[in-house]
Amino acid sequence: MKVLTYRGFIFSCFILLSLSYSSFARTDTDMQSLNLLIEQVQDKKAQLVIFKRCAAVYLTSSSTAKVRPDTAEFEKKLKGVAKFFIFLSTELGKSDEVNQDSNQIEKDIDNLYSYYLADIEKNKNADGSFADGLMQDDLPICSSIYEASKTL
Repeated sequence: MKVLTYRGFIFSCFILLSLSYSSFARTDTDMQSLNLLIEQVQDKKAQLVIFKRCAAVYLTSSSTAKVRPDTAEFEKKLKGVAKFFIFLSTELGKSDEVNQDSNQIEKDIDNLYSYYLADIEKNKNADGSFADGLMQDDLPICSSIYEASKTL
């Protein structure tokens, strides 16, 4: 019963996202924007990549939020969202179509986390703000997936 609920949830999220984010895309030399993967929403392996990247986006956001002591509560919320995406990744990884070990999923998320941190540093302006980058492209998509999940 749980598996059917998760599959329905995942399918519903991607229907909403495909309607919201199919209009534009930006490619990066190392990784493509999640906007391109959203177009492949029916592919379970693409879904897994999206969930892993969203987990890494929120882990990266939480690590940048803990810089200041007054953002500790916000950091906890971001980590909670990251755990949500890690859970989705692990559950989807168990499916017959994907069949990916949870240890490999964790390694992939760690590698993506490192990639996002490097991307942030690469795109930092002299004043400390961020000019552009893959994280800025991916965060709205991941946020939309998370927000859509709360309404299901």
